[in-house]
Amino acid sequence: MTKIHKPIPHAHLRSHHKKPYRAHHVTLAGLAILLILTSLVFLAVFYLTRQTAPPTQREDTTRQEQRQVGSQVKLRSNAGHTLPVDLATFAVTVRDSLDDVEPREISNQQDANEQTALQFINIEPKPGNSEPDVRASSLEIRYTETDQSNPELIAQNILDTTESGSYKLVAETTETLAGNEFRKFSYRYQSEITSSAEVYRVIWVANINNLTYTISLQGLIGDPAIPAIYAQVLNEFSFGETLGLQFVRQLSGNWVSRSESNNQYLSDLVSPAVTKIYHIVCASISFEFESASEQQCRAVTGSGFLISNDGYIATNGHVVVYEPADVLVNTLLANPLELSSFLTSVVGLDSTQISRLRSQPEELAAIVAKIYELPDDAVTFRNKQEVILVALGDQPLQPENEADILDLFSFRNTRDIKKAELIDYSYSGKDQLNLASGSEEGFTSSDVALLKVSLDNAPFIQLGAPADIAPGQQISLLGFPNDAENQLVDTSEMAVSITNGTISSVRTAAGGEGQLLQTDTDASQGNSGGPAVNAEGKALGLLTYRFKDDTTQNAAKSYVRDIADVRDLLSDQSITLNVNSPVQQAWNNGLEHYSQSRFRDALPEFETVVELYPAHRLAQSYINASEQNIAQGLDKSESPIMFFAGILIGAGMLALSIKLMRHHRLHHHAYKAREAANAQSGIMSP
Repeated sequence: MTKIHKPIPHAHLRSHHKKPYRAHHVTLAGLAILLILTSLVFLAVFYLTRQTAPPTQREDTTRQEQRQVGSQVKLRSNAGHTLPVDLATFAVTVRDSLDDVEPREISNQQDANEQTALQFINIEPKPGNSEPDVRASSLEIRYTETDQSNPELIAQNILDTTESGSYKLVAETTETLAGNEFRKFSYRYQSEITSSAEVYRVIWVANINNLTYTISLQGLIGDPAIPAIYAQVLNEFSFGETLGLQFVRQLSGNWVSRSESNNQYLSDLVSPAVTKIYHIVCASISFEFESASEQQCRAVTGSGFLISNDGYIATNGHVVVYEPADVLVNTLLANPLELSSFLTSVVGLDSTQISRLRSQPEELAAIVAKIYELPDDAVTFRNKQEVILVALGDQPLQPENEADILDLFSFRNTRDIKKAELIDYSYSGKDQLNLASGSEEGFTSSDVALLKVSLDNAPFIQLGAPADIAPGQQISLLGFPNDAENQLVDTSEMAVSITNGTISSVRTAAGGEGQLLQTDTDASQGNSGGPAVNAEGKALGLLTYRFKDDTTQNAAKSYVRDIADVRDLLSDQSITLNVNSPVQQAWNNGLEHYSQSRFRDALPEFETVVELYPAHRLAQSYINASEQNIAQGLDKSESPIMFFAGILIGAGMLALSIKLMRHHRLHHHAYKAREAANAQSGIMSP
């Protein structure tokens, strides 16, 4: 049955209906067909690449796989604040309202999933998972609608006063936590019963989003400094963000700061660029052209970090520099007979003066420091052999005897360990003696060094700038402390140790040679030369010194050499760092995808890292974990919604163009019919 169309009035006919088609209608149809075909091709590729058999599940459990079933949870308050916390480390209780009589325990992720007011949060270290000095401590976070006109009064109102003791305010400062300014009050608890160890409580107060937040850290024994396990919690706590502010923050800043496990991905982002350094020197020395020592060897280890794609490494000078004067000083200080002979024959002291000097270490250090002022040819090496080796991967050097150590002088590069060349340094062993003697000269150099290994595609850590350094900011110290390699762990593989802390202050080094960043962390031997990185993964300096006086109550402090000293070496050598690293870019991309559970997208990035830099410590473990998560159906990679949208839009455009062409076709036939009728009647068409 043929459909009958209504006659088209002559008034609707135009000159363009003379042609059976219009060019823009055909063009629209062509574009629609092209869009549909393109979307279909990409859709086919998308599905074909994902229809391969799922990867086999590995039997070995990697470090990253363990993290997937870890104990990290994230508490979210509908008032706007969030708190990531490790349930393996802390016992956590919350109150949705301060009026709640019984607190609610958080024991798993399901408990943490419910988003409530969370007006009160309390965390306490679990027994066996913390150092003894923090086991009696706890951290409380609460908020109210109280006016913050008097922060000190608010802090005093939450102190637990008892009949047996009281609190005394010992310090009041302003501190920035997660971008918000807090008033910080430090109190010392004074017991009326006993004069046991000093106990402190620190309270922060701030008004954020019209709410007054108080953070209370109590039970600190001996020192009000923030322990590392709490510093990490405060670093990850997001203060007073409404849902709108959270959304804005997610659209800005780097992805590391936005990830669910900030510290995890920050440390994994930079730790593959951290290296372990072995420096071995064997030699005898001559003093004033006469033999002053037998052949002796010195082997030290330290840390460093790659700062470029082509293998430049920053480390401490005292890790890789050992001069003849250093050997002589160490020989004298280690051998009382040699020291006495030196003081007699060279300095001209008699036995009484020498005996007196031995009870005055400061005076002795000042005299021995004079060795560094002798002419260069006064103290020289004989038969010197030296090698600097850098461990890039997780395989350590493990010489078992002296013969193995001597073999290292003819070491050949491997995938994981390579020889390094000392490019430049700023270091003098005299500085330690200056400090020991109390000399006003202080530091004469900055204790940094620059190495070079043969690499083409390396991960690296970006150097920070002076504007990146500020007191109160959170930092992570990375390195290879010697005491981490002990009988409790498998020492056949190396792992970077990560310590989180805070820059307590920025100080000028004694003698005015550069600046030091004081931190509240306590580092170990072997950490020297490792990077101190901020929350953006930039190196602010090199961990260099540890200071601890004889006062038992005083905590040890670590000092970081400003990264500006490394920049000075680079400038002196006219070195421009190559930071175009395909490895670091792929690693960054892979971690970003992985942090968002886009494991299929992350997998090829990690495989690129392994292909270009086989010594990478973490990429293979992330590959294994990605494959396992894909096999378990946990992947959330990009869906083909954009391709389906292309098909739908193309289909709509095609339907519209067909309708327009059909509409034009009907008018064309009407136009022809009118022309034929006019021709029969002798009327000219318009």
